[in-house]
Amino acid sequence: MEKVFDGFIEWLKGVILETLDKLVQLRLMELEADVYNLKEVAEKLNMSPETFRAYQHEYEALGFPKELPGKKWKKLAVLNWLADKN
Repeated sequence: MEKVFDGFIEWLKGVILETLDKLVQLRLMELEADVYNLKEVAEKLNMSPETFRAYQHEYEALGFPKELPGKKWKKLAVLNWLADKN
């Protein structure tokens, strides 16, 4: 009986890990599609939009994501850059 229970636990762990992996992949795809506008980027950096604009080239020299058309930045790229800085 114990072997059956152990087998069930291992199966359940596998199902949970597979499901979590799928959820993470879906969230990454969602983040990749999302973008921040100028105000949102500035808020993430704890500064005003004007301050960010004044120092944008310096941030880009430090690897900050490049601006997309329409004053947008990929959300995932910004979050990854911030995570690398902490």
